[in-house]
Amino acid sequence: MIDRLRSHLKSEKGFTLIELLVVIAIIAILVVIVVVAINPVERLRESTDRAAAANVRATGTLLSACMTKVLSLSTPGTYSDCDTQAELDTYTLGKIPTTAPTVTVASTATDLCASAPGRVVGAVTTTWFYRHSSGAVSSQVTAFTC
Repeated sequence: MIDRLRSHLKSEKGFTLIELLVVIAIIAILVVIVVVAINPVERLRESTDRAAAANVRATGTLLSACMTKVLSLSTPGTYSDCDTQAELDTYTLGKIPTTAPTVTVASTATDLCASAPGRVVGAVTTTWFYRHSSGAVSSQVTAFTC
């Protein structure tokens, strides 16, 4: 009887439960390593930053075009002539894409600005901004003011 059982076990092919559990554990460890290496939360934050910077950069181009048009009028306008979407559309004749919904445009007596919120870490938000006077897109962690 025992001889028949031994011969039957030797002829059976397959994996034991322990072998399957070891393989599953190895796969789980590899998945954890890949997820930690990719860091999806950080990638999401970076994509938010890139989108905000791109939106502000596009709006900066729009603001520059608007100011060029406003200043070339027979009666030159001021910075406040380019601080709403309707005015940007009017003065740029729709040739440049409209501002993104997250971008805020503001004007002072001496400058024109655009800002958009970027990555949020804890309670701190990085703000991307464009100043017409400098023509540069940059970011800052503190609250943005034109």
